[in-house]
Amino acid sequence: MERLESKELFNIIMQENIRLIKEKAITATIAFIMFDNAELSTRISFNLHVNTAKNIGIDVVPTILAADTKEEEFFKIIDKLNEDERITGIMFLIPIPKHISVEKAINRISYKKEIEGLHPRNAQVIFPTYLEKSPVELLVPKAVQRLMSYHKIEYGNANISVVLDYDFLIENPIANLVGRFGTSSLLPYEGALRIVTTKTKNVEKYLNDADIIIVSSQKTEMIKGDWVKDDSILLDFVPTQVGKKFDEQLNREVPIMKGAVDVNSFENRDKVRFFPSIGGVGPIMIAILLQNAIKAADYYRK
Repeated sequence: MERLESKELFNIIMQENIRLIKEKAITATIAFIMFDNAELSTRISFNLHVNTAKNIGIDVVPTILAADTKEEEFFKIIDKLNEDERITGIMFLIPIPKHISVEKAINRISYKKEIEGLHPRNAQVIFPTYLEKSPVELLVPKAVQRLMSYHKIEYGNANISVVLDYDFLIENPIANLVGRFGTSSLLPYEGALRIVTTKTKNVEKYLNDADIIIVSSQKTEMIKGDWVKDDSILLDFVPTQVGKKFDEQLNREVPIMKGAVDVNSFENRDKVRFFPSIGGVGPIMIAILLQNAIKAADYYRK
């Protein structure tokens, strides 16, 4: 299996972000919100978002909330951030507590400050009948487009299969929207798209002839090496913490992360190309998120 990394593309997009800020004298301030669920991976992701933004001159207002924060209290915090003229972008990191509605939280954020493209006003851009412009693009389709373009992968008439986490779709209708409609927005008319879930019977039969497989699931190592054909491309979007270990170099505990692709089962599959969630897809998602934030800050200050 050939692992396709994204470090160079990440640097390209980050340089685009720096140029945007400098050329248009944009002042962007993002409020990042994290619920402390005691998972190392959540804290690392939060710090990565905060530090990556700061590194290119974006101001950050970090907020860490207890896991038992009430929904009403959380919404009041969002309301204050909406009213704060300094704040140009708001994002809460998944996971959030189960007693808080994800869709209500997204709707609570002003569409002018929602930077993932998930607010109904922003998500409507995927429909051809929507005529208003939005500076914010859906992260998943944009990340796929940039990765494919950079690695010169043609997908105009490709068979694309998308594997989504059933439980997450039930808990989070917004993920359903992105998976079903957002992904289809990147596909030219001559292509074919199939969407299956982790509870679909015989998932592998929907992947056997796929040219491109996009996986977004917390079910670790579910995609096996004998499920896909030669010359196929795998994109793994969700890293999941399965444990932790002590790193002697860093002198601290670090999370053990796995994706939905069983990498070991692809040991002898040299003709399969793979974008891992860590070091592949993940950095591009953050870079595009920041680009959304910069463009939104510029667009709505006018």
